[in-house]
Amino acid sequence: MAQVSVNSDLGFTSMGQHLYLVHVTGVVLTSGAGTINVPCDQIQHVIAQSTKQEATNDYVLNHDYTFAGNTITVTVKKQQLSATNTWGEALTADISDSVYDFLVIGI
Repeated sequence: MAQVSVNSDLGFTSMGQHLYLVHVTGVVLTSGAGTINVPCDQIQHVIAQSTKQEATNDYVLNHDYTFAGNTITVTVKKQQLSATNTWGEALTADISDSVYDFLVIGI
């Protein structure tokens, strides 16, 4: 489970849905994926996202985001900078300093 350090309800949209700003650090990966819970019943849209990944010279990271219910799932893969250049499962230590920000519409 991720550490959600800032979870702000920014108010209502014109359609009566909530607009949330979610700031996340300390995402813990299980089999290359981590989950982030948003305090709503159902996420309608993730309208913006920003990732500040930790700097490294050993590998590059690929971040993918999906959502269902009130959960955002972050899937992280890494590519070791080596002769094989294959994508593999990222470990928790690979993203320990990464920061994720999401702008979410939910009900």
